[in-house]
Amino acid sequence: MSETTRTRRDSALTRRARLDHLTTRIVAAGGIAVLALVAGIFIYLLSVALPLFTRASIDAPMSFEIAAELIDAPVLFDLDESGEIAFRLAPAGMLTFIEVETGLAIATRELEIGAEIRRAHRPDPERTLYVLETADAQLHFLELTFPVSFASGERERRIRLDDPFPGTVIDLLQWAPTGIRDMAVHLEEATLTIALLDRDGALQILRFEDAEAGLPLLPPRRHQLRTGGPNPLRLFQGSLQWLFVLHANGRADAWDVRFPEDARLLASHILQPENVDAVALLLGGGALLVPEGSQSGTSVAHWFPTRLADGEFQWARVRDFPIGKRVAHIIPEARRRGFLVLTEDGHASLHHTTAAATLAIAQPLGVAPRAFALSARGDNLLLEDVNGGLQRLAIDNEHPEVSRTALLDRVWYEGYPAPQYTWQSASASTDFEPKFSLAPLIVGTLKAAFYSMVFAVPVAVLGAIYCAYFMAPGLRAWIKPSIEL
Repeated sequence: MSETTRTRRDSALTRRARLDHLTTRIVAAGGIAVLALVAGIFIYLLSVALPLFTRASIDAPMSFEIAAELIDAPVLFDLDESGEIAFRLAPAGMLTFIEVETGLAIATRELEIGAEIRRAHRPDPERTLYVLETADAQLHFLELTFPVSFASGERERRIRLDDPFPGTVIDLLQWAPTGIRDMAVHLEEATLTIALLDRDGALQILRFEDAEAGLPLLPPRRHQLRTGGPNPLRLFQGSLQWLFVLHANGRADAWDVRFPEDARLLASHILQPENVDAVALLLGGGALLVPEGSQSGTSVAHWFPTRLADGEFQWARVRDFPIGKRVAHIIPEARRRGFLVLTEDGHASLHHTTAAATLAIAQPLGVAPRAFALSARGDNLLLEDVNGGLQRLAIDNEHPEVSRTALLDRVWYEGYPAPQYTWQSASASTDFEPKFSLAPLIVGTLKAAFYSMVFAVPVAVLGAIYCAYFMAPGLRAWIKPSIEL
């Protein structure tokens, strides 16, 4: 072998060695990058999924003292959308705004209504709009908004008081001359519904159509309902369809009032609440939360009307939440199927109906509250006690609807005839009940895999047999490497 040939060969071997070394480095770097990418994706998915299973918590209460002039019990106590500003309305019409973070009063407004305010109703959980019922049986409307301004270079919250229906004052004595025992107000799809229960036990519905903000209300359509029961006490309405009437003997009537002129009593049942005043309406207006006592202690029962196979309706007691103490108040969340329970001895606990779980129990409050407000996001609970002090409880409860029961078991959803496995993660309705059952997803995945294998396995086996035994060698030399790749 000549010197020139040997030199060329050595040069070629050197280039090949360098190329092999570079290829090895590139392939190793690519493999490491792929592994790092897969690990990063796994870590990201884990960081997203883990909070779903983090247990809710209620922080220890923070106490604040309020001014002496605020000692009178409020008729309205609530929080703004963000939970930053609380406001309380005294019977005399003094509206006080309080910064939640510090407990300091930041502004006051005096409402010129001309009579003492007895009660405040919130007809739409999505808006800070209130119907004020005065001692002279008149209804006034008030809407609070808190726009954000950066005019001074810093974030500033402003306070606005508006009359959503200018000049509209409803005289209840025109419709109920004997006086009002209870009432329920609901606003939905520009339709304002007022259900009135007078002192004689007569029940009637006032339906105001075209209730648009900025315009006076038009005269209502009035419809009389025959309760047919002993001494009705309380009314509950949170949707255009359902109106619930609770009687003194514990009987609950479920009325379908979508068309008040053709209102129908669909279901009646004796619920036997331990504390009638603590009965609350769950988000969506189709279910009641009822405190009930027994030998084993107090519990909160979740009731709603459900349709039977023959088309008739009946009340269903779907689930129970053990409390152990006598319930003083039940506070439903404004945007989820959760609720807080306050007991008479100052204990608080957090629950969720769809998850069928008690999520958290707070430390004892020490003093029973006389007024309370839960933020729209469910992350702040503000209490006003009988001594004139404020207590703020921060709540960490991002994903209350996730539980073993909600994911793996049959769940009885509101409006359904029986417990079911259902997946429906979103809806156009703001009071939608999420349905996160994994059973339809697991069964659907297994069905898709099975039917894919039914088609793919015979084709693959027959193709392999043909390639191994019947295909021409020249064609096999091209096809077999392609299949292996």
